[in-house]
Amino acid sequence: HDHRYNCCMESSRRVGSGGRPSKGDRVFTGVRLPRTYRAAAEAIAKRDGIDVNDVVTRIVGEHLGLPIPDYCR
Repeated sequence: HDHRYNCCMESSRRVGSGGRPSKGDRVFTGVRLPRTYRAAAEAIAKRDGIDVNDVVTRIVGEHLGLPIPDYCR
């Protein structure tokens, strides 16, 4: 089985010393966005000083009415 194409890879491992702290229990969710959406998310990420994936997490959480993780603020 080729794991390169597994779209639901779990990411709860702790990053080794010297790396960034763990962001907790998460699951990889790949999504293709229109280029204009990606550009808008990148602009927000730059403005807020966070990763573009964290921007997408924040937007999804806001839309669903779920708590926003601290790392997305």
